[in-house]
Amino acid sequence: MARERALAVEHAERARRTAPKNSFVLINCADTAFYSAGNLDLALELLNEAVERNPYDPQGLVLLANAHRTVGADPADSLRAIGQARRISPRVPRSHRWLHYAGWCHWKLGELDKMEESARSEIELYSDAPAQWVELTCALGLQGRMAEAKEAAKVLRKLSPAFTPEGFYEIARRFYGARFDGSVQAEYRALCSTLQRAM
Repeated sequence: MARERALAVEHAERARRTAPKNSFVLINCADTAFYSAGNLDLALELLNEAVERNPYDPQGLVLLANAHRTVGADPADSLRAIGQARRISPRVPRSHRWLHYAGWCHWKLGELDKMEESARSEIELYSDAPAQWVELTCALGLQGRMAEAKEAAKVLRKLSPAFTPEGFYEIARRFYGARFDGSVQAEYRALCSTLQRAM
């Protein structure tokens, strides 16, 4: 996986050199900065420029909203931006991911019932993605509904037999990069503990 991430970063850098003002390129390079490089600051920079150039690209709006939530901005603002993107493009195939980002905004706000609702809506759209079931397991477990969380975790294990709570924590650590500080670590330890109890 490290080799694949390195290649993704290399190709993204080449794309930026080729088309540095293309908002579509900037958005996809920001996605790479997020998930392959763990460079949230670069992702924010690219997304801010992309949205400035094309404020009606729903994917750019959603990724910027998720970036803002990740770096500690008001999750309510992120939810409004995600809502705007869904109004612009209500039937886009990526909307299950947009709901996924919204669910984690609700988690940050302590709105666990809405986090659960988002996860269930994601699953209705695309039931085979393990990330949806991670979110639902956490939402149920954090509400103290451990029997239901265990049922969600069974589906998660079926979809992703190699999944572990510790691996989830490691992915978060890599994703946040230098921003994986004390408060973020504590939040993800709590999520990891919830997953461990459910699994």
